[in-house]
Amino acid sequence: MSTIIVLACSVVDGMRRLRVEVISLCFIAVVASMNGYAKILVVDKNDDASFNSISEAFECARDGDTIVIEDGEYREVLDIKKRVALIGEGNVRICPKSMRNGYAILVRAEGVRLEGLDISNRGEGLYAQGIKIVARNTRIIDCSIHDVPVGIAVWSSDNTIENCRFWNCDDEGIVLIGVGDHTCSNNKIVNCSFVNNRDGIEIKRASDNIIMNCSFSGIYHDEISLIGSHKTDSMDKCLSTKSLKTSLRANEILNHILDICKRLMHSLNIGKIFEIILKSLYPLEKIKD
Repeated sequence: MSTIIVLACSVVDGMRRLRVEVISLCFIAVVASMNGYAKILVVDKNDDASFNSISEAFECARDGDTIVIEDGEYREVLDIKKRVALIGEGNVRICPKSMRNGYAILVRAEGVRLEGLDISNRGEGLYAQGIKIVARNTRIIDCSIHDVPVGIAVWSSDNTIENCRFWNCDDEGIVLIGVGDHTCSNNKIVNCSFVNNRDGIEIKRASDNIIMNCSFSGIYHDEISLIGSHKTDSMDKCLSTKSLKTSLRANEILNHILDICKRLMHSLNIGKIFEIILKSLYPLEKIKD
């Protein structure tokens, strides 16, 4: 833990006494927080007066605090359990080697903000992630996420990803996942760029999300891929090619077929089955057009 050395002078029985006090940065941070002040903690690997690791600063931080990270490469897996802002100053690279299919950063506190960070993950596995979000109201601003199978995996709602860049993601830049107990809606992806990824954005059983002003280039599968998803409200001004249209249409047909199958499973009448099939032919033809 980084420390501050304080020289204090006092007068005792008419004689001056000089004493040395060593105070930890963590102690100062806790005292400030107890007095009701949101504080700024500085992480700098090259300055002994600051925290030397992000994890060290996390230990002393409380909800509402800001952690400013100075230039450098930080190979720490970050587990964010407090409502803090994590802001990079200069060239800040977070590039740990996670466990297999793990993450570089896990966000599990509501209201976290990540800004100005360069993030990758050297861990093994087809589904290793740069950032995994399981809490609501996360804001990721002006970050670069690259050279990792999955850039950001979102398992929650009401998050914003803005002005971010994704490249060399072997699976997808962003995936929105609404599976099981995880509701994934009202997420906003705005002004982001996706370059040389397999998929730009994958939306898996998630609904009511917004994608705006995003650009795609060098995508070799789908720019925006929908899997069992409905009502992605806005894809305005996205610079997309025919792969987007093909993916959306294929997903619409798939959802239609699944709906037919569900109704067939609940029907015991053969005549009713044929009636359902005949009624379904018109919408399928409409989709093809």
